[in-house]
Amino acid sequence: MRDFASRICVSPSSISYMESDKSGASPQTLRSISREFGVSEDWLRDGVGEMRPPPDRDAELGRMVASLFQERPEGFRRRLLTLLLSWAPDGPEWALLERIVLDLQAEAASTQAIQQDTP
Repeated sequence: MRDFASRICVSPSSISYMESDKSGASPQTLRSISREFGVSEDWLRDGVGEMRPPPDRDAELGRMVASLFQERPEGFRRRLLTLLLSWAPDGPEWALLERIVLDLQAEAASTQAIQQDTP
């Protein structure tokens, strides 16, 4: 309970009051829970809709990038991401990388097809 309260910036006693129905969650608390745990505010408030809304693609990419930067500085994925972020948006490196990725995708598809055909 202490960790949950800390993540949404309220006291553990506030959580205890909410759990015992002595006090409802404020709109700000519901927004904090929604934001911190990826739960729909409508679902929290009224039980309406999906508990977890479909992820916003940009928000999802942001979370993935943030998780990559938590890796060791010398880690491959972090070094790769740092390199990509250093490129100019219209730089020639992107076309080269796109060709490499397309080749990798084709090779992976070919390998997968061979593995499926092998008993």
